[in-house]
Order: sequence, then structure tokens, then C-alpha cells
Amino acid sequence: MTAKQLTVAQNLSGSAIGDSVMLAGRDDLQAIFPKLYIDAQVARQAEAGIPTIKSLSDRGLLGKNVIIGLGTNGNVTADTINEIMQIIGDKRQVFWINVHVPTQPWQNSVNMQLAAAEKQYRNLRIINWNEYISHHSGLLASDQTHPTQSGSSKYASFIAKNVLKPAQK
Repeated sequence: MTAKQLTVAQNLSGSAIGDSVMLAGRDDLQAIFPKLYIDAQVARQAEAGIPTIKSLSDRGLLGKNVIIGLGTNGNVTADTINEIMQIIGDKRQVFWINVHVPTQPWQNSVNMQLAAAEKQYRNLRIINWNEYISHHSGLLASDQTHPTQSGSSKYASFIAKNVLKPAQK
């Protein structure tokens, strides 16, 4: 990450809602984005993220940028994505990290739903973690899903580079 990107990241407001994969990278994400409100929990399903996102919105904590890391623990339906996007609204930029869970049958379905949603919402960008980590599997724990300690810093910097891309234009 360049010095310019890091400066932008230090001042970026927003929130991140995720599951255990995001939880593994939380400290590294927080170091890059100190103003980012991060809410990540083990075993969180995408549907379970809806009340969290609604609560953050109601409390004024969503910010301009919303990073979502949900889908590792089961299918994500179009209805769930639509509800999340409706709560967030069209005035915020949404970055949804796709999933890498090669041991689970829902991985491709989740990633296809997210790709379809990206075409539907102009303020949604998919961060292709699945493709990136497929070429760096040594950064994953034995479950082939969660980043190792060194992998979590790569996770955070990969997310940051993707979040900061629009800011560079």
C-alpha cells in the first residue's frame, strides 16, 4: 500500500460487518482503518447481519463506506442481499468480500449471488477474496478458510487496496 493510500485509509469513515474470517483480520483492518467501526462474530450467517446493519444505521454508525464479509457460513439469498442493500441505501459505497470456503457446497452459490448483485446495484463492489486467496493458500489455516496470523495482514491489505480503488479515481 502506498503512503497516499494509507493516508486516505486513516481518514476513511465507515463500518465493517462480518463473520469469523473478518474477525481473524479485524486487528489488521483496524490498524489500516482506525475510524472504521468493525462488528465481526464467529459463525455469523448473512441473514444474521441484517439486524446488526439496521442497528448501526439507526445509531448513525454505518458511515459512507460499508464493508461486508458475510457468506462463509451458509448460502446468501438474493432476498438477503436486497434487504441489506435497502437498509444501507444508495448513498453509501458497499464493498462485499466474496467467500473462500472450498470445503463447503455453498461457496460458488454465494459468490454467484454476489456477482449478480454487483450488476444490480451501482454502489456495490465485490472484493474477490476467493480468487486472490486461491493463489495464496499458504496464508490459510488448515480449514482452508480462515487466514493465519500472517494471512490476516494480507487479508486486511487486500481489502484496503480494493476499498481504496474508487478513492484513487
